[in-house]
This record gives sequence, structure tokens and C-alpha cells, in this order.
Amino acid sequence: MLENAFLFYRARQYDLRGRGYLRTAGKYFMVDAGLRRNAVGRRPGNYGGQLENIVYIELLRRGYTVDVGKMDTVEIDFVARRVDEILYVQVTYELPKNSHETDNLVNIKDNYQKLLITQRYYPDIKEIDGIPVINIVDWLLRPED
Repeated sequence: MLENAFLFYRARQYDLRGRGYLRTAGKYFMVDAGLRRNAVGRRPGNYGGQLENIVYIELLRRGYTVDVGKMDTVEIDFVARRVDEILYVQVTYELPKNSHETDNLVNIKDNYQKLLITQRYYPDIKEIDGIPVINIVDWLLRPED
């Protein structure tokens, strides 16, 4: 119903172990970051949700079909598919002291591309456990693959 108003996109939840869609509500993203901010309001510390919304819309713009991944109890922010390509994406405001964000990606045992997008800029960190780390501005400005 929310999608019919063309204000929201729904990302279905995809089970990475069972390789199928789960019967859950999924996750909804607003078509515009400004509308999202107006609807949700200014919430200090809610940068992760804003970043996820931006990345989701950009992945759609780049021609991906985008789902939210689930592996056991762990959520993968995005499973993006385009033709024969799969891209797993984790989005975080800043790198945590533990490796939670990268562990989610490292535990996926296939050879598809994985990417960690951050709000904070880390000039000395290009990758963690073989997973590229990129600032959201650099990712948005990077030419499409």
C-alpha cells in the first residue's frame, strides 16, 4: 500500500542460507532523503538510517534490484543484484571498535563483491579483511561499474 503512493520503496528480506525470500514485512525506504527527514524529523544520532536510505536509492538508480539480506540472526544491509552480478553492502556511520559490520560480510561464503560504505572518512583504511571500505561521498561520485 505504501508503495502505491510512489513515496516508498520496499526491500524484501532475502535469506542468504536458504536462498529465498522470507515472509516478513521487509524494510521501507523513502524516495527522497528530504522527504524522509521531514517525515521522520531530525533525530540526533539517526545517521545510519539516513545513510541506508541514500545508498538504497543510489543502488536502484544504478540499475540494481535491492533486497535486505538475512543470514541466521545477522542482517546484511543490502543484497544488490544486476544481471549476473551480486553486491553485498553494509552501511555504517563510522567503523565500530569491534568488527561487527565487516563480520556480517566476511561470514558470507561466496565470491561475490562485498563493500562497506561509511559516513566518516578513513584515509588510512582502504579495506578490512579483504572488504573495501569507502566513504559515501567517494562512492556516490565514483563512476558506475
